[in-house]
Amino acid sequence: MFPGPYTTGGAVVTTTSPFNTTWYNTQTTFSPPPTKTHTLNATVASAVAARISYCPLSDDDIADGWTIYDLPAACADLLNPYCWPDPNKPILPSTKFPAVCTPNRASATSSTPPTKAIPTPLEPSTISSCKQYYKVLDGDNCYSIANNFKITATQFNTWNPYVGADCSKLWLGYYVCISA
Repeated sequence: MFPGPYTTGGAVVTTTSPFNTTWYNTQTTFSPPPTKTHTLNATVASAVAARISYCPLSDDDIADGWTIYDLPAACADLLNPYCWPDPNKPILPSTKFPAVCTPNRASATSSTPPTKAIPTPLEPSTISSCKQYYKVLDGDNCYSIANNFKITATQFNTWNPYVGADCSKLWLGYYVCISA
């Protein structure tokens, strides 16, 4: 029950009882709840991206349902620093992983990333000379992406023309060009 001050009012109420009293709250203004806005820290994101470049579990492996728990338990200690790194620690060098620690592979493979991998899904009409990509996350917009990666809106729109100047075709989960 509201503990605030109540006053009687002169509202007209038709009733069969001999009483004509209305109670109402004189303090009906409530503040809106606080909101939180989360933005991706580009420095941390790029640090993590650099550190996971040697992880033998690819986005395709993960999309196919693979997890670290599908591999032998001994692989966890070997893979954790490469697949779930601490962004504050140095980048580990490329290495070879035992075949049993790589999903669906008959032999050990080098974890050296390809020289120019084009990620998928990619926004349509993204320029072919792109050097660095970024996966659009929930809450992103063209301005926040350009701002986080220190590029201009003109550069972003030139490299990602399909998105449009009004950013209406920026698709969640798709990659956009952030450096050319």
